Amino acid sequence: MNHFFSFSVNNQGTLSLYQSEHDGPVQIKSTNQPDGSPAEIPAGDMVMLINLYRHIKRNNIQDDFLNCAGKDGGDYSVVVVDSEEKQRGQALYYKLWACLKKALSDDKLACHCNSIIVHLGKSVESQYTYYDALMDSWCSYFLAR
Repeated sequence: MNHFFSFSVNNQGTLSLYQSEHDGPVQIKSTNQPDGSPAEIPAGDMVMLINLYRHIKRNNIQDDFLNCAGKDGGDYSVVVVDSEEKQRGQALYYKLWACLKKALSDDKLACHCNSIIVHLGKSVESQYTYYDALMDSWCSYFLAR
């Protein structure tokens, strides 16, 4: 099973993506790349990149590469939160990052990246005060495995 995609890019170049097997790495070759050598993205990382793209577009988050006209991503007004709520939110944020790192390092766990990224987005949007007890418990379980 071979999958091939080809796109025109700046300077009359071509960007080609090739995957030779299901769940296999994606080979990327660009005619604009000086040395002409292909890059390789593992399947789990490719899924994470697609999920990140979807999250940015779905939530209209401003990103210089993917969504220049998106909303700024947060208002900078001061929100008063009690210190316990802030500590729980920050602790969950760091747990989520640890979970994402673990999921990206193991192809068998990569299927969890989308959910983790969604919760990381909620954390960032809330200025790190977002807390979900179920997600906190799931992270503890996930990290203990």
